[in-house]
Amino acid sequence: MAPSQKAMLETRWKPLRDLDDIIEMERMPFKQRVSASTTYDLIRSSADRFADRPALTTLPKGTPSSGGRTLSYRDLFDTVTRTANLFHRLGLQRDESVSILLPNIAEFQFAMWGAEAAGRANPINPFLDVEAIGAIVRAARTRILITLPPGHASGLFERAREACPPEVVLIAVSDEAVVGDAIDFSAELALSRGDRLDFALPATDNAIAALYHTGGTTGKAKLVTHSHRNEIANAWQSCCCFALTRDDVVFNAAPLFHVTGSILLSLAPFSAGAHVVMGGPDGFRSADTIASFWNIVAGYRISVFCSVPTVYATLLNSPVGQHDISCLRLAICGAAPLPYSVAERFFEKTGTIIIEGYGMTETCSTSIVNPRDGERRTGAAGIRAPYQDLRIAVLDDAGGFVRDAKVDEAGALLLRGPNVTPGYLPASANEGARPLPGWLDTGDTARMDDRGYIFLTGRKKDLIIRGGHNIDPAIVEDALVGHPAVAAVAAVGKPDGYAGELPVAYVVRKPGYGVTAEDLVAFARDRVAERPAAPSDIYFVDALPMTAVGKVFKPTLRLDAVRRACLSLLSPDLGYALEDIIAVNDSSRGTVVEVTIAGPPDEKLADIVRGILSPLSLHFDLRWGGENVVR
Repeated sequence: MAPSQKAMLETRWKPLRDLDDIIEMERMPFKQRVSASTTYDLIRSSADRFADRPALTTLPKGTPSSGGRTLSYRDLFDTVTRTANLFHRLGLQRDESVSILLPNIAEFQFAMWGAEAAGRANPINPFLDVEAIGAIVRAARTRILITLPPGHASGLFERAREACPPEVVLIAVSDEAVVGDAIDFSAELALSRGDRLDFALPATDNAIAALYHTGGTTGKAKLVTHSHRNEIANAWQSCCCFALTRDDVVFNAAPLFHVTGSILLSLAPFSAGAHVVMGGPDGFRSADTIASFWNIVAGYRISVFCSVPTVYATLLNSPVGQHDISCLRLAICGAAPLPYSVAERFFEKTGTIIIEGYGMTETCSTSIVNPRDGERRTGAAGIRAPYQDLRIAVLDDAGGFVRDAKVDEAGALLLRGPNVTPGYLPASANEGARPLPGWLDTGDTARMDDRGYIFLTGRKKDLIIRGGHNIDPAIVEDALVGHPAVAAVAAVGKPDGYAGELPVAYVVRKPGYGVTAEDLVAFARDRVAERPAAPSDIYFVDALPMTAVGKVFKPTLRLDAVRRACLSLLSPDLGYALEDIIAVNDSSRGTVVEVTIAGPPDEKLADIVRGILSPLSLHFDLRWGGENVVR
């Protein structure tokens, strides 16, 4: 075994309790930690070490009784190799992409890692409309697109055909004969060799491996580039943070078109020799998978899984029954703040802690994590992952660096490290992304305490996060601005106890139009590029708040959306006792809701407010005649 591989295996699993442990680990340069140059090398290394151990199990319907199919590490590597050779035979060049328009099935995994070996992988959200898919395909320089067959109920092939230029080769995944002008994936795969590649791998780990869509309006696309080094590094970082080993069984029900599904819950466990169990084509969107979850945990001895707050809240309503879930050692939560009450109830129900973390497409996934073996501070995103450089910076109005923030002073969250993207496509999207050379502006604001714990305080970027799904507000705005009654529109996220946030839109009507909120919701629902982006509410206003340079000032709208959400939740129970609600931005706590109740302090009413607002993951102050008694 090469020295670098030996070092990686011996030091990877040391418990990380605090920042001092991470600093000690970083005394060894990162390049000595991992010897692989490509993700293909990483999977090949696991096939060499864990040949006959189970690598991947897929549940066709997301339930234990649906006939799971299991591949060993030898089988997985053989199929990835065959897939890479197939793509190369079909003309894929190193700077071209294989776009993957599939649900969570085994073929997604084969296509992902095969494409990264032969060219670039471009996973696409299958819920996007034709125009959005077409924009991504063009931006990614797609040579091949792999999807479901013609006539499938999903309509994916038909959308792909309409979205793609004629020169794009379409491959269909089907258990039956494929009709039309698509290539049958299974038949062609059988013609490819699985013992070695028919081409040379990239000469450097800086070569681009994947392009992930991260927002953009209709007709446009913004893609995050991942190098092989980025993805290998984050697989390693994730293994460190969550102590993944060959003994783990990782349940993956996150969408594979997102880095949580492809990197954190696939490449990372593959690099450790763990067993990945995929929870059906629809993942946690499937009611059957949710209903069967504890049965899956017991039957497959699941030890680790990851999801979003909405799923954890739903699982609390699913009885464990007589299932033995003692195998479950760790649950991971990301994408949105986890309400403390949900984490507490989940531990009471299962005996399993939920580890909160922070990551983004631009860092391949894991960046900040509450230490599994150390202190998990309430409200904190955690401490930085090993080799993840982090700083909180004060920026000027133009996004330029002014100085580093002081302890507990809020500022822009900047990241640097081997897992951080080299940039966006198109190149114009990189403007303003790096206030300092090498440092990426995440678009989030945060503060750091004296022990290195990071507390998110807000968001500069406009993304709406619904159930862990990032929604570009421009998608909502583009859909609504086409209505003849709409003079101006701005979309923001409204807090929601289940989904985290829901899209809402503030609309200025043109004079003389009597359009209703219901009319505009229906209009938008038929025109948004992705269904979750449909606004839940429309708020009519006389004018939108503007900056001095004429841009819509969305922080004001976000605070108003928070106020409206809290008002609608509290009014039915508090009635006339509710005097006032305002939402403000606090420099250290983020968004704070100030609730004023008439009369003297009443602990019964205070409990009602706590119970109603705690699922929203908001800070709140309760006032009685100006006195703050709950914080």
